[in-house]
Amino acid sequence: MEIYHFFMKKIKNTFRILLVALLCFGSYSFAHAQTKKPLYSLDRMISLQGNNRYDYLFVNPKTQKLYVTHGDRLDVINATTNTRIGAIKKLGEIHGVAIDNKLHRGFVSDNKNRSVDVFKPGPLKLIKKVHLKGKDQDCTILDPVSGKIFVYEGDSRQVVVVNPKTMKEVKVIPLGGKPEFAVSNGKGLIFNNLEDKGKVAVIDVHKMKVIKKYDLSEYG
Repeated sequence: MEIYHFFMKKIKNTFRILLVALLCFGSYSFAHAQTKKPLYSLDRMISLQGNNRYDYLFVNPKTQKLYVTHGDRLDVINATTNTRIGAIKKLGEIHGVAIDNKLHRGFVSDNKNRSVDVFKPGPLKLIKKVHLKGKDQDCTILDPVSGKIFVYEGDSRQVVVVNPKTMKEVKVIPLGGKPEFAVSNGKGLIFNNLEDKGKVAVIDVHKMKVIKKYDLSEYG
């Protein structure tokens, strides 16, 4: 019995030591987490003229220019100095923007006029309005593999492909859902979310069609 009580006492003491150690470690971890600096923080704010209907941002890595669409105007900011360069006004109701550095042309979607507006990035001058048949022109990207501009139309549930050289519509790809945002992997595939279906559609730019859809509805 003495041996039993001796070991039980040892076990209880060991348990107490472990419990205290865990409590101390937990308190330290909590305190450390509270004092740890956040990974991202607000650096500064840049004031722009015009209304507050902000939508897409696009940074041109080659020129370090930031393009901001809001309402009927496209503002351009020097991403290095954080200073405003200029703007193109009275475009309609614009959303997505893409830049073709090889052709020195920019493209911005305008769902009020049902068009994609072509402009010169340097002097910020409108060149042409390419009128499209669909509705709700939104996200606009340049695919580097095909060299084409993809204009996503939410209400029409499709994407319109535009040739940046001829500035003409060359293809319409049905999506089977309402697109919101898209990104190219630079290897021939474009991924875009279908916000009303809970899916991601995958477009093969060589075949110019949807080749697959990932169902994400179970994830909310």
